[in-house]
Amino acid sequence: MNERGIVEELTRMGLTEYQSKVYSTLAALGPSGVSDITKLSKVPRTKIYETLDELVTKGVVEFQPGRPIVYRALKPSLLIKRMTEDYLDSAKKAETLLEEHYESITDTSQDFVWIVRGDETIRRKLAEFVVSAKGSIFAIESYPPHFIRSVKSLLKAASKRGVKVRAVCVAEKDALRSENFAESDPIEYRTFSSSIGKRKSERVVSVEDAQLLKALSMAISGFYCLAVIDDTESFVIIQNSSDETRSIGLSAKIPGVSILQRIMFERLFAQRTRQYFER
Repeated sequence: MNERGIVEELTRMGLTEYQSKVYSTLAALGPSGVSDITKLSKVPRTKIYETLDELVTKGVVEFQPGRPIVYRALKPSLLIKRMTEDYLDSAKKAETLLEEHYESITDTSQDFVWIVRGDETIRRKLAEFVVSAKGSIFAIESYPPHFIRSVKSLLKAASKRGVKVRAVCVAEKDALRSENFAESDPIEYRTFSSSIGKRKSERVVSVEDAQLLKALSMAISGFYCLAVIDDTESFVIIQNSSDETRSIGLSAKIPGVSILQRIMFERLFAQRTRQYFER
């Protein structure tokens, strides 16, 4: 890594730019006097003593008294370990304080619809929903199931802890022929039928049901994903295949809507799809 890269990384970890330059210089030079440090680090002479004092106070640099004073850098592995521990400790304290503050001002009565953007952010949000589930997870995605696949291990873990999990991918039959299915795959693949089927034991599908099924069929024929958590909260994902930063995830907590979405899709599965892979 070049000098500039080292300075950038140390700055990200919490040192100032001048501190990063001085430490990097000392790590490269070994024990050195102020003149050599100033020359190589290119830190202004008016700032060099102040910066060295800051690093000594932090325990990042040691010094040997004399004329001239000689400075040496803490071993890099020890520095990174210390900075990592300090960061994690600060992060934990910040999390505790922020959670207390957040809980004190959050009004759950306003939890109607919230939006996140970008594939990576959406995947993280979906993972949060799966981990938070207490009773059930219902998920559906059009083929290929990019988002459901990203939380496969979390779905398995949820199932093991007693959460009722159903994750479904609906596709045209030809699209599934190249899939590498496995018994452990938590995703249920179903093939889509273009016509509404009726078994002899079933009643005739009403016009209203037919219209609803048609609308739902159109939804899963595009880039679409829905997760329903505990029948109380929905997370709808609309993927932008040409620009993943423009994909949108909408979380909604509207009484009755989430359970209705699950029921309607399950009806769609029963009347318009068939299971492609028997586990």
